[in-house]
Amino acid sequence: MSACGNGRSFSALWRVLGAAAGLMALGGCDLGGDSYVKKSETILRQSLRSDRATVRMLAMTAYRELERDIPAEELEVLLGDPFAPSRFLAVMCKAEQASQRGKQRRRDLSYFRVLYNKETDPSVRLAAVYGMALLGDMSHVERLAEALGARGGDAAARRNAAMLLGLLGNKTAAPMLGAYLSDADAAVQMNAAEAMGRLGSTRGLDLLRQVATSQGSPRQIGAILALGRVGLVPRDVVLLREGFSDEKPVSAMARLASYGARAMLGDYTQAARLGEMAAGRPGRDPIDVQDKAMILQLLARSAYGPSWRSVVPSLDDGDPLIRASAAWAILAFDSAEGKKLRDTIDASTATERGVQHLTEGEILRPGTSPESKPSGASPGRKPSGTSPLLREPRAGPLGPIEPIRPQDTRVR
Repeated sequence: MSACGNGRSFSALWRVLGAAAGLMALGGCDLGGDSYVKKSETILRQSLRSDRATVRMLAMTAYRELERDIPAEELEVLLGDPFAPSRFLAVMCKAEQASQRGKQRRRDLSYFRVLYNKETDPSVRLAAVYGMALLGDMSHVERLAEALGARGGDAAARRNAAMLLGLLGNKTAAPMLGAYLSDADAAVQMNAAEAMGRLGSTRGLDLLRQVATSQGSPRQIGAILALGRVGLVPRDVVLLREGFSDEKPVSAMARLASYGARAMLGDYTQAARLGEMAAGRPGRDPIDVQDKAMILQLLARSAYGPSWRSVVPSLDDGDPLIRASAAWAILAFDSAEGKKLRDTIDASTATERGVQHLTEGEILRPGTSPESKPSGASPGRKPSGTSPLLREPRAGPLGPIEPIRPQDTRVR
């Protein structure tokens, strides 16, 4: 564990650890045995074939961020999905899986080359370029820069190009991305800022901070979560703690998003409240499908296993978006990262489930360091956290937009 070094107290964290330990004493360490894990695996696989595009995309996002290969049969169907954004994400998943497989490289490379030449959707063609690049063929990478620079071109392709440039991990792309921090398209600005963070550049973080703290901005929640993915520790932890405290006049969902973003950065002080909201508390107004799905996905992204009991009932929810989000969360709790976090929490508690006070100011997330900077992306698997919280649109289908787009995360 690494010390924050900002002189601020994180003592409230240890009170949360005591409560979390109580859950573990009731059997939290095994997630109720394998039954919920197996049930979640079944739900997530079934969700890949949902008749709702948002559910299909959510399931693919979950597989991708859990670093699990989408089963070949389902992936084949998804690669022919008539809904272009879903097809785009499927091609990305195939690219990342192929880059890790090693075998069949020639056949996979041929697939992406053929797809690039025959595909008509601009974003899917860029996903094919991404696939070729991950397999070593960089001959078309300039198409990403061209798509991003086509200010009068396809809006979704521009936004996707910024995201893919960040995922490929070439740090020399950061200065070029910086030119789009003032783009007329706000989504391009956001994606460029986050992509720069993935490449190790902090230039775009001020933009994300500005939008994250702009009350009423339609992109506020997206910016909050982007800070969770590429922000600095402890600076952005402090910003999120102070900017979204209970005393601040902010929207409920923005505050909850800040809890999730803080957990992504290693501060689990308020993560238990996400579990409480997912379970529903007596006397509180019920939350709608959109917001509940968001909360469950925040728990998944933070891998905060102590809340597993709050998530389990949602595996039987009547809405497939809720079921898929809950399944993702359970599998995240059971992942290597989730288990490591549970072990860390368990080890930090004293006998009789009291709180063992560790070094003041420590953050639990392994690998974080004082004012740590984004490490830069490495091509291939583990470009995690690049997709938004996927929420069913209230009216009409999702437009042809990239999976990362922050506007998908706003409260509508």
